[in-house]
Amino acid sequence: MFAPEERRVNGKRRIVLSETRLFDERGRDILVKALNYSGDEIRAFAALRLAGMGVEKELVENTAIEILERLKDKKKKDYKKLREWQRAIRAGYNAVSALEKIKSAKGLDVLNALVEHSEEPVIQKKAESALENIRRYSLQSTTR
Repeated sequence: MFAPEERRVNGKRRIVLSETRLFDERGRDILVKALNYSGDEIRAFAALRLAGMGVEKELVENTAIEILERLKDKKKKDYKKLREWQRAIRAGYNAVSALEKIKSAKGLDVLNALVEHSEEPVIQKKAESALENIRRYSLQSTTR
């Protein structure tokens, strides 16, 4: 879905990368639909990608917060398989990254809760750095 694609335009071979406007127009609809999927990993990846594109910020913010709310109270023992836990960790990491990219002030409470209560050190560190970056950005924007 996100790989480069090859097209023939006027007899010439052209590679269209995912960062092009063509992908942005086509991929935006696909990514917005992916925010409604049942799997958190796909939803978090779509939120991260949309945050990188700088579109649908409110929808991205709500989706990322919802994923993190579900993740923050769960422990490793709550999952039957290690694979499910790893998926949850990846989803949480991507959701934190999405909140950091859009500089979400609404997500500060969830990020604070992750820093204090998360069992996974990778997510704790990412949440700490996201909090620091969001706070730094908000201080810069208020001093201007």
